[in-house]
Amino acid sequence: MDPGSSVSLTLLPKSIHDIYGGTNDTLRAALGRALGSATGSLRIALQDLPSDGSFILQLLDAQRRVIREGVLDGTSASIAWDRLDPGIRSLRLIDDVNGNGRWDTGVLDVLQPERTWYHAELVNIRASWDITVDWSLDEPDP
Repeated sequence: MDPGSSVSLTLLPKSIHDIYGGTNDTLRAALGRALGSATGSLRIALQDLPSDGSFILQLLDAQRRVIREGVLDGTSASIAWDRLDPGIRSLRLIDDVNGNGRWDTGVLDVLQPERTWYHAELVNIRASWDITVDWSLDEPDP
C-alpha cells in the first residue's frame, strides 16, 4: 500500500459470530498508511545504563498506554522509532530483572517490584521532525 492511500474494510451482517451465538451488524473501517511527512521519528540514547541487565524502554501516550516498546541490554543503550503519530508522549524504562519482557509487581514480603524510571520531560512528537532524547538515569521512581 502506498503512503497516503487508504482502503475500506466492510464486514457484512452475520459475518462474525461470538461464543454466545451473537452476530455483528454491518461494520466499516478505513485502513491506511500515513504519509511519511505526517509522522515523526524519535531517537533515545540512555547514559549510565548498567551493562549487566535487560531493560524495557516504553513510549507512552497521555493515558500511559504503551505505544511502542523495545528491549535494551548492556550492549545497546539506544533505540530509534520511526513513523510515530504526532502528539505529547512520555518515556518509561523498566529494569526487567527476570527477563520476561514485562514489568512485574513483585510478591509481598518475598520479591520487590522491578525498578522503573520515568523521563522527567515530556516528548513532543511532531510531523516531519526527528527528535533526539539524551536520557541520563537518576534514582528510580517510587
